[in-house]
Amino acid sequence: MCPVDTKRRYRISGDKGDSVYFSVTAYNEPSPGIWSDRIVAIVRDDDLDIDEAGNFLVRAERLRPMPRC
Repeated sequence: MCPVDTKRRYRISGDKGDSVYFSVTAYNEPSPGIWSDRIVAIVRDDDLDIDEAGNFLVRAERLRPMPRC
C-alpha cells in the first residue's frame, strides 16, 4: 500500500509468479487517517498483457474529468 499523488504518473511492473489472480487496486481516503470506503480504480490480471515469463506493466495517471452534459 502507498499514497498516490494525483499530480504524478506511475509505472507499476512486476511478475505475477504462480498467483492464480491478482489486481492493482486504488482505494479512496475519505479523510486523512480514515480507512477507505470504496474502490476508485482497479486493473485485474485479465486486463493486462502478461508475457510468457509472467511479466506485466501498468501505467497510471490522473484522468481529466469528463464534461457533464
